[in-house]
Amino acid sequence: MEYNMIRVAYRLYVMNGTKKEVAEEATREEPFAFITGLNGTLERFEDELFDKPEGSSFKFTIPMAEAYGEYLQEGVRAVEKSMFEIDGVFDKKNIYEGAIVPLQDGEGHQFYATIKNVGMESVTVDLNHPLAGKDLTFMGEVIENRPATEKEIANMMNQLENEGCHCDCCGSDCGCEGEHHHEGCGCGHCH
Repeated sequence: MEYNMIRVAYRLYVMNGTKKEVAEEATREEPFAFITGLNGTLERFEDELFDKPEGSSFKFTIPMAEAYGEYLQEGVRAVEKSMFEIDGVFDKKNIYEGAIVPLQDGEGHQFYATIKNVGMESVTVDLNHPLAGKDLTFMGEVIENRPATEKEIANMMNQLENEGCHCDCCGSDCGCEGEHHHEGCGCGHCH
């Protein structure tokens, strides 16, 4: 298995009705970095970039079925507002419409949800990935593509095992305060 460190700058476009919109962007100054073969990004995203040399440009579309699948209405649920209390007080600083929040199921698995509505007694959460139901069109440039070091592989594996990614975009563990909110960890750049 080859493990390559790949850094890319790109814009991700999705269709919103009949309008093409930028869903996220990774700049040359804050590129998206991943290591191939570790399942830290969408398989098709990795496959498209694996053999691209540094400095090459790219444009490709990942169909919804190979990205985050169909948007499922049953993924939208109302849960008791008390789930979001800290010391008996509702956490309105972090729980608001549009926020992406970490949740945990009864077996300890962490996942992210988007807050759709905060009501008097309940909070409506959307468990669908924010890009579910969308074809993903990426346009960008390969900043770096080289064999990954053993230390980089170990660090990335540790980050993936400890729930999701560590964001190069903001320098923190997901829950990103940066402007990139999407993909697997809720902070972005986790294709």
